[in-house]
Amino acid sequence: MTPALNYLVLLMVALIVPADYTKVKHPAKATCERQFTECGNFLPPVPDRGQYICRINKQTCVQSCQLKCPKNKDGKIMPISDKQNSKEVYTCSAGSWKRKDTPRAYCMSNTPVKEVKQNFHHTEQVNGVIKTLFNTSYYYLAMASFYERADVDLPGFSKFMTGLWEKELHQARSFMSYVNKRGGYISLYDIPSPSSHEMLISKRSSQAGLVGMQAALDTLREVNDQVLGLHKEATLTRKLADPHLKFYLEDGILSEKVETIQRVAEIITRLTSFSNEDYSLGEFKVDLELQD
Repeated sequence: MTPALNYLVLLMVALIVPADYTKVKHPAKATCERQFTECGNFLPPVPDRGQYICRINKQTCVQSCQLKCPKNKDGKIMPISDKQNSKEVYTCSAGSWKRKDTPRAYCMSNTPVKEVKQNFHHTEQVNGVIKTLFNTSYYYLAMASFYERADVDLPGFSKFMTGLWEKELHQARSFMSYVNKRGGYISLYDIPSPSSHEMLISKRSSQAGLVGMQAALDTLREVNDQVLGLHKEATLTRKLADPHLKFYLEDGILSEKVETIQRVAEIITRLTSFSNEDYSLGEFKVDLELQD
């Protein structure tokens, strides 16, 4: 086939086969350009440690900022407290840049005290327990507030939930002191909004006391399971065995949780012993007992 004929065949193929425009990047939307102009220059957020690398996404009209952490004293890159929320998104609205409402991550120094730390391998797990205790304390506080409502009026249940809130805070603070004594590091996290308050509001006209106690029992058991997992690692894993941590858990939070779980279970048994017709009167009687 002659060169001229080859050229003619290629030209015919190019005319017959349609071009694929799906791979061509579309220009920025005019609406996005107008929004960016209205909001002015975007200033990246300034974290306590590290920096945000921001990029413009003109297709979705947002500024996307990724947190980058520096190195600590040991030459290792600092970990991010919450990798799922390490990226912040800002949108241009009503003439100003507004951040999407998500938990804010940060760079954790995670620097232990070398002069004190010895055979302490479970700092991250202990910090996880501290996080859980703060979360559950907020959960109980929300329930205590619910029982104070005028259309609920169960002061005994409110007092009991307030006691659970105080216990969780005390245990969390005790763990923080323990980490410092062992030469570890403290990592604090955002506390999410508890769902217990809204859950109880939806149940306020039907056995609210029983519903709250059952929710509290489930939460207590979940925390206890987490601590038992930590105790198992400190006991059964040879390389990570920690007799001091084992004793601290057994003598402290595990003993307290066992007693509290039993107490809540007893209250639930009392409440479930009443028939549907007598439940309101029985709940009132239990509430009076909880006020003492």
